[in-house]
Amino acid sequence: MKRTLFIFLIAGNFLLINNCYSQWVQVSNGMGNILAGTVTIDGNNMFAGGTSAGVYYTSNFGANWVQTTLNNQLVFALINSGSNVLAGTFNAGTFRSSNNGASWNQVTMGGNMTVWAYCFSGSNIFAGTFCPIVANMGVYRSTDNGVSWSLAGVNNREVRSLASFGNYIYAGTIDSGVFISTNSGVNWSKSSLNNRNVRSLTVNGNFVFAGILNAQGVFKSTDYGNTWIQSLSNNNDCNALDMMGSTVIAGTITNGVYVSNDNGANWVQKNEGLSHLSVFALKIYNGFVYAGTSGGGVYKRPLSDLIGISQISEIVPLKYSLKQNFPNPFNPSTTIRFDISGTSAAKTSLIVYDLLGREVEELVNEKLSPGEYEVNFNSSNYPSGIYYYKLSIGGDFTETKKMVLVK
Repeated sequence: MKRTLFIFLIAGNFLLINNCYSQWVQVSNGMGNILAGTVTIDGNNMFAGGTSAGVYYTSNFGANWVQTTLNNQLVFALINSGSNVLAGTFNAGTFRSSNNGASWNQVTMGGNMTVWAYCFSGSNIFAGTFCPIVANMGVYRSTDNGVSWSLAGVNNREVRSLASFGNYIYAGTIDSGVFISTNSGVNWSKSSLNNRNVRSLTVNGNFVFAGILNAQGVFKSTDYGNTWIQSLSNNNDCNALDMMGSTVIAGTITNGVYVSNDNGANWVQKNEGLSHLSVFALKIYNGFVYAGTSGGGVYKRPLSDLIGISQISEIVPLKYSLKQNFPNPFNPSTTIRFDISGTSAAKTSLIVYDLLGREVEELVNEKLSPGEYEVNFNSSNYPSGIYYYKLSIGGDFTETKKMVLVK
C-alpha cells in the first residue's frame, strides 16, 4: 500500500496531518479472501456477500467485518436502508433483516427462486430473479420493504441486473438484453439493446450503461435507453458498474477496473494496488469507491483519486473561497478551484446547474481536508449556454458563480 504523510506547521502553532492514498487498499479484515460479489451501503452500515459464507457486516466502512447469522447461503444481491437489509440468494429467494443482520427471516418468493439483483424505485423495491419454473421468473416488486413480493413484469426471462432513476427502471436479462419501464414498473418494453447477456447496469439521468458478458464490454445510451452504442471495447466481461456525475466505473472479470470521466467517451484502467483483478461489485459512497473481488474480499479507493479532484496545496487557507472558472467562456473543458479553511475535514459538494436551476452534474460530493483544490468540468455532452456552479462546505460556506459555455 502506498501511503504518504504530509505535516505542515502553519503560523508556528497549527499542525495539519493529511493521509493520501493513491491506490486500491484491501479492507477485508474479519472477512478473509472471499468472493465478494455484492456490496451495499447506507449510512455507516455496509454489507458484503457472495460466497456460501453468506453476509458480512461492517459499521466502520470496512476497517473490520463480522459474519452475520446468515452464514450458510450463496448471496448474489444485497440492498439496505438503515438497519433493514435484503439478501438475494441462490435457490432460496430473499432473506430479510431489520436489525443489521443480527437475525434473518426467509421471505417466500416461489420455489427455488434465485435473486440476482435489487433496486429501489420510490418507496418500492424491485428484484431480478431466475427460477426453474420459467413462468415464475422476471422482475418482482415489493411495496412493504421486502416482506411480500409479486411478479411485476419481464416475465419468463432471467433478470440479472437492475437500475433505476426517477420513474425509469432498467432490467438486464440473459439473452434478451435490456427492458425499460418508464412508469415505475407498471409497464415494460424491450429496448434496442437485445439478444445480449446483461450482467450490470447503472444510470444517471438520460445516460444509461450496460455491462455485457461474453467479452462484449460496455454499451451506453444517451437517450434513456432508446438507442445504444458500444462504449468500452470488446474482450471485457463487465460484471459491475456504478457512476456519479459524468464518471463511470466498470469492474471486469479479468482486467480489473476501468474508469471514464466523460460519460463513457474514453476509458482508462485503474488497478494500482488491486491484486485481485476479477471485480464483481462496485459501490460509490461518501467519497470512496468500494470493489468486491474474487478471492480478495473488498477493496477501497478515494473517488477523488479516480475522477481527478486535485489537492494543489495542503496549506490551510485563511478563509473559504470559490474561484472563477478558467478559461471562461470555455469549450469543452474548464477548471474550477476552491479553498477549504478550518481545522478538520468537511463535507464538500460542488454542483453545476443550468440556467433554469436544474442540476447538470455533481463534480464533488465527499469529505475533504483543509487545503486548495481544483476540479475539471467537461461539457462535451451539454449545449452552449450559461451555467452556474455552487460550492457548499458543511454548514459554514456556500457560494455560486456563473460560467459560459460557447460551442
